Amino acid sequence: MKGVSVIICCYNSESRIQETLKCLEMQLNTEDIPFEVLIIDNGSTDKTTEVATNSWKSKVTPIKIINEPELGQANARITGLRNAKFEYCTFIDDDNHVNPQWISIVFEILDTKKDVAACGGKGIAVFEGQEPYWFNHYQSSYAIGAQAPQSGYISNDRGYLYGAGLSIKKSIYLNLLDTGCPRFQTGKISFSLRGGGEDSELCFALLLKGFKLWYDERLTFNHFMPANRLSIDNLKKMQIAFARDEVVLSIYRSLLSDKYTSKKHNIHEYLATYYRFIKLQLKPKPLTNEDKLIHQISLLHKRIYLKELLYFGNKRTQIRDRIKNILS
Repeated sequence: MKGVSVIICCYNSESRIQETLKCLEMQLNTEDIPFEVLIIDNGSTDKTTEVATNSWKSKVTPIKIINEPELGQANARITGLRNAKFEYCTFIDDDNHVNPQWISIVFEILDTKKDVAACGGKGIAVFEGQEPYWFNHYQSSYAIGAQAPQSGYISNDRGYLYGAGLSIKKSIYLNLLDTGCPRFQTGKISFSLRGGGEDSELCFALLLKGFKLWYDERLTFNHFMPANRLSIDNLKKMQIAFARDEVVLSIYRSLLSDKYTSKKHNIHEYLATYYRFIKLQLKPKPLTNEDKLIHQISLLHKRIYLKELLYFGNKRTQIRDRIKNILS
């Protein structure tokens, strides 16, 4: 059925969900676009569901509370999809405040662009405290900033959209799942420190199936950044998760670029990464605090990636063949 299902995955969201829902109540140009709001409670121990229910004032648009006891954002999102009434689903995090045209723009894109399976927009950071000196360099790790120079198709070189604000055609996503789409990135348990690999894996799978991804600069949302999420320690944990995810995600990249992930290729990739790691270690010490941090995190990322390459070894070739067989 045509319409938009807004899926909000929540874990102890009582302090954040009210403002998120308020933005959805203020949507414009939706007179002819039916939509619903699904709150997927993923094991909350606070009053998330009570606050969400009491905050929702709309008499026209329904709100549903659905429990998903198995922790992990990927599990919560799939539960949302399977309970969604409408074909077009938009995933909004509990700290995303979407603009008043969000529903109408999502509907327009997914309804008119038949080759597009998913679309995304631009996150704008709203800081609880002071913006960290390093944030601009790592903003994309927090789903902040433009995802392309202008509205249009996402290139295979990039290959993915932010998970925050990701909108997708339900039938395509469920068909992928029901036909055995691989889920090597299964969704991080921690909502604040997830690597996001499951979002990228989904996007790569869609591209390999022949669908398109679309970025639209009109799809803007304010992304609230609490101070406790912006510590350097948390940043490093995120980058470790990204490095681990990349060992599998790079297999999808090789399939999109039609490169073969053989034993020889795996050895070459390890040696090339090791060379870059040593070269980075030998660089002159940076002077500014930002450059010092970037240098430290780059070394950390490459060190973790090298360890993961060794751990997976020739299993990466088997994973590649499995992905290719399922998605071809």
